[in-house]
Amino acid sequence: MSDIGPRETIFQGLETIMGDVEGQALVTRDLGILLSGQITEHPAIFIVDLGDEVDDTDNYEDNRRTLRFAMVAVIEGSTRAAAPNEMAQFIWQIRKQLYEQILDCSEVDRFAETGMSHLSFSEVNSKEVHQGIQGEIKYIENITNILSS
Repeated sequence: MSDIGPRETIFQGLETIMGDVEGQALVTRDLGILLSGQITEHPAIFIVDLGDEVDDTDNYEDNRRTLRFAMVAVIEGSTRAAAPNEMAQFIWQIRKQLYEQILDCSEVDRFAETGMSHLSFSEVNSKEVHQGIQGEIKYIENITNILSS
Protein backbone atom coordinates (compact mmCIF):
# COMPACT_ATOMS: atom_id res chain seq x y z
CA MET A 1 0.00 0.00 0.00
CA SER A 2 1.24 3.50 -0.73
CA ASP A 3 1.56 6.44 1.66
CA ILE A 4 -1.76 7.84 0.44
CA GLY A 5 -3.71 5.04 2.09
CA PRO A 6 -6.43 2.78 0.76
CA ARG A 7 -9.15 5.46 0.58
CA GLU A 8 -7.29 7.68 -1.86
CA THR A 9 -6.03 4.63 -3.75
CA ILE A 10 -9.66 3.61 -4.29
CA PHE A 11 -10.59 7.07 -5.60
CA GLN A 12 -7.63 7.01 -7.98
CA GLY A 13 -8.79 3.56 -9.11
CA LEU A 14 -12.28 4.95 -9.77
CA GLU A 15 -10.76 7.74 -11.88
CA THR A 16 -8.79 5.19 -13.90
CA ILE A 17 -11.84 2.99 -14.41
CA MET A 18 -13.98 5.94 -15.53
CA GLY A 19 -11.19 6.97 -17.90
CA ASP A 20 -11.89 3.71 -19.75
CA VAL A 21 -15.55 4.59 -20.39
CA GLU A 22 -16.08 4.81 -24.12
CA GLY A 23 -16.68 8.34 -25.36
CA GLN A 24 -15.99 10.22 -22.12
CA ALA A 25 -14.28 13.59 -22.56
CA LEU A 26 -13.71 14.48 -18.91
CA VAL A 27 -13.29 12.52 -15.67
CA THR A 28 -12.76 14.64 -12.58
CA ARG A 29 -13.32 14.99 -8.86
CA ASP A 30 -13.52 18.78 -9.22
CA LEU A 31 -17.11 19.49 -8.22
CA GLY A 32 -16.59 23.21 -8.76
CA ILE A 33 -17.01 22.61 -12.49
CA LEU A 34 -20.26 20.70 -11.94
CA LEU A 35 -21.66 23.22 -9.47
CA SER A 36 -20.77 26.19 -11.69
CA GLY A 37 -22.94 24.87 -14.50
CA GLN A 38 -20.12 25.70 -16.90
CA ILE A 39 -19.32 22.22 -18.21
CA THR A 40 -17.53 22.63 -21.52
CA GLU A 41 -16.48 19.01 -22.16
CA HIS A 42 -19.16 16.37 -22.83
CA PRO A 43 -19.73 13.67 -21.87
CA ALA A 44 -18.30 14.22 -18.40
CA ILE A 45 -18.08 12.02 -15.34
CA PHE A 46 -17.77 13.58 -11.89
CA ILE A 47 -16.62 11.36 -9.04
CA VAL A 48 -18.21 12.52 -5.80
CA ASP A 49 -16.92 11.57 -2.33
CA LEU A 50 -19.94 10.93 -0.08
CA GLY A 51 -17.81 10.12 2.96
CA ASP A 52 -16.96 6.93 4.74
CA GLU A 53 -17.31 5.38 8.14
CA VAL A 54 -15.65 2.75 10.26
CA ASP A 55 -17.84 -0.35 10.52
CA ASP A 56 -15.67 -2.49 12.77
CA THR A 57 -12.41 -2.24 14.73
CA ASP A 58 -12.36 -5.66 16.35
CA ASN A 59 -8.63 -6.28 16.60
CA TYR A 60 -7.06 -2.80 16.89
CA GLU A 61 -4.95 -3.48 13.80
CA ASP A 62 -7.58 -3.05 11.09
CA ASN A 63 -10.49 -0.73 10.49
CA ARG A 64 -13.20 -2.21 8.30
CA ARG A 65 -14.66 0.77 6.46
CA THR A 66 -17.47 1.62 4.04
CA LEU A 67 -16.75 4.31 1.46
CA ARG A 68 -19.74 5.94 -0.23
CA PHE A 69 -19.43 7.62 -3.60
CA ALA A 70 -21.39 8.78 -6.61
CA MET A 71 -20.64 9.07 -10.30
CA VAL A 72 -22.48 12.00 -11.84
CA ALA A 73 -22.72 11.73 -15.61
CA VAL A 74 -23.30 14.83 -17.71
CA ILE A 75 -23.99 14.68 -21.43
CA GLU A 76 -25.17 17.08 -24.06
CA GLY A 77 -27.81 15.26 -26.07
CA SER A 78 -28.07 15.59 -29.82
CA THR A 79 -31.54 17.04 -29.13
CA ARG A 80 -33.50 17.61 -25.92
CA ALA A 81 -35.84 14.76 -26.88
CA ALA A 82 -32.95 12.35 -27.56
CA ALA A 83 -30.97 13.27 -24.43
CA PRO A 84 -32.66 10.79 -22.02
CA ASN A 85 -31.97 7.83 -24.32
CA GLU A 86 -28.40 8.99 -24.94
CA MET A 87 -27.90 9.35 -21.18
CA ALA A 88 -29.21 5.82 -20.61
CA GLN A 89 -26.61 4.53 -23.06
CA PHE A 90 -23.81 6.49 -21.34
CA ILE A 91 -24.89 5.36 -17.86
CA TRP A 92 -24.88 1.78 -19.13
CA GLN A 93 -21.25 2.22 -20.22
CA ILE A 94 -20.29 3.68 -16.83
CA ARG A 95 -21.93 0.81 -14.96
CA LYS A 96 -20.33 -1.75 -17.30
CA GLN A 97 -16.82 -0.40 -16.65
CA LEU A 98 -17.46 -0.17 -12.93
CA TYR A 99 -18.71 -3.75 -12.61
CA GLU A 100 -15.98 -5.13 -14.87
CA GLN A 101 -13.05 -3.40 -13.14
CA ILE A 102 -13.81 -2.29 -9.57
CA LEU A 103 -12.83 -5.55 -7.91
CA ASP A 104 -9.46 -5.40 -9.70
CA CYS A 105 -8.53 -2.52 -7.37
CA SER A 106 -6.47 -4.27 -4.69
CA GLU A 107 -7.93 -2.16 -1.87
CA VAL A 108 -11.56 -3.07 -2.63
CA ASP A 109 -13.05 -5.86 -0.53
CA ARG A 110 -16.68 -5.55 -1.72
CA PHE A 111 -18.65 -3.26 -4.02
CA ALA A 112 -22.40 -2.59 -4.20
CA GLU A 113 -24.36 -0.21 -6.37
CA THR A 114 -26.85 1.44 -4.00
CA GLY A 115 -28.94 3.74 -6.15
CA MET A 116 -29.44 6.00 -9.12
CA SER A 117 -30.72 9.54 -9.22
CA HIS A 118 -33.43 10.88 -11.46
CA LEU A 119 -32.52 12.44 -14.80
CA SER A 120 -32.32 16.23 -14.63
CA PHE A 121 -31.98 18.79 -17.38
CA SER A 122 -29.61 21.72 -17.00
CA GLU A 123 -31.04 25.19 -16.57
CA VAL A 124 -28.13 26.60 -18.60
CA ASN A 125 -28.13 24.26 -21.62
CA SER A 126 -31.47 22.76 -22.69
CA LYS A 127 -29.83 19.64 -24.20
CA GLU A 128 -27.58 18.93 -21.21
CA VAL A 129 -28.71 16.23 -18.78
CA HIS A 130 -27.29 14.92 -15.49
CA GLN A 131 -27.75 11.60 -13.73
CA GLY A 132 -25.91 9.97 -10.85
CA ILE A 133 -25.09 6.46 -9.69
CA GLN A 134 -24.39 5.83 -6.01
CA GLY A 135 -22.28 3.03 -4.61
CA GLU A 136 -20.50 1.65 -1.56
CA ILE A 137 -17.09 0.09 -1.33
CA LYS A 138 -16.01 -1.98 1.66
CA TYR A 139 -12.30 -1.87 2.39
CA ILE A 140 -9.86 -2.63 5.16
CA GLU A 141 -7.52 0.01 6.50
CA ASN A 142 -4.49 -1.50 8.22
CA ILE A 143 -3.65 0.71 11.23
CA THR A 144 -0.13 -0.72 11.53
CA ASN A 145 0.62 0.74 8.07
CA ILE A 146 -0.29 4.19 9.37
CA LEU A 147 1.88 3.79 12.45
CA SER A 148 4.88 2.48 10.49
CA SER A 149 4.93 5.23 7.81
